[in-house]
Amino acid sequence: MTFSLAGNPAGTVAKKKLGVKAAGKEAEFEFDVTGKTRDQRGWKKKTWDFTATDAETSLELFTLMTEDELCGPVLDEVSVVPVKE
Repeated sequence: MTFSLAGNPAGTVAKKKLGVKAAGKEAEFEFDVTGKTRDQRGWKKKTWDFTATDAETSLELFTLMTEDELCGPVLDEVSVVPVKE
């Protein structure tokens, strides 16, 4: 999976945290919005590998913010593609 990660620069917490889950695997990503604006978010391309365990596998992307829940991570260009072995 690849995706672009940024964060909502509003709120009081600078480090925005994102969680991902699929096929029994989990990961966390963090994005610091210090110096970023709504027009200049500073998007970063991220990659996360997982192996599907069935013909259909659920993929979850969710905020890990316990403060400023409405000003958390921002995603774009999410893509999941099979990898040929």
